[in-house]
Amino acid sequence: MIILSIGTNIGDRERNIENAVEALGEIGKVGAVSPIYTSEPWGFESENGFYNIALTMESELSPLELLRETQRIEKELGRTTKTTTEYADRVIDIDIIDYDNQIIKIDQQSTVNSQQQNVGTQHVVSNDQKELNNSHLKKPSLLTLTHPLMHLRNFVLYPLADIAPNWVHPILQLSVQELKNKSEDNNIPHKK
Repeated sequence: MIILSIGTNIGDRERNIENAVEALGEIGKVGAVSPIYTSEPWGFESENGFYNIALTMESELSPLELLRETQRIEKELGRTTKTTTEYADRVIDIDIIDYDNQIIKIDQQSTVNSQQQNVGTQHVVSNDQKELNNSHLKKPSLLTLTHPLMHLRNFVLYPLADIAPNWVHPILQLSVQELKNKSEDNNIPHKK
């Protein structure tokens, strides 16, 4: 099972989400889709509130191929830049939260090597909670799974709990409900 989180805070937010779900259906089989949640921006200030959902899907694509396809979809739907160091308003954001409970870290260099050798390089992420919480402060990777910040974000946890209440974080070994209960995020999303 693949878990994705989708967010938008500019333009026709409801339509942005519908368009993203429809496009994802072209690259895999979309399963459960959460209700839309509203939330305040996380990690930056903006007048524009977010609409967020989570969904499950199945796909024949590898995790890296899925990342490339989600980025293509974002671009086709109007996203002009991908967040690198600072968060900003966005037409659409599609994050891979989990891919079949795999623990993966693919950095930029291993991607260059894998393209040259036609072989993907995957690195296991540490099981240490402190390292996981600070992983976004290190050199950015191309793809890290389980998503390194998902457990800190209520706008991911609340919709996820609706569609996969028994899902367990592969690194932290906590259920989504336990993650919600432990969350220090003061931004509580609400169903639209």
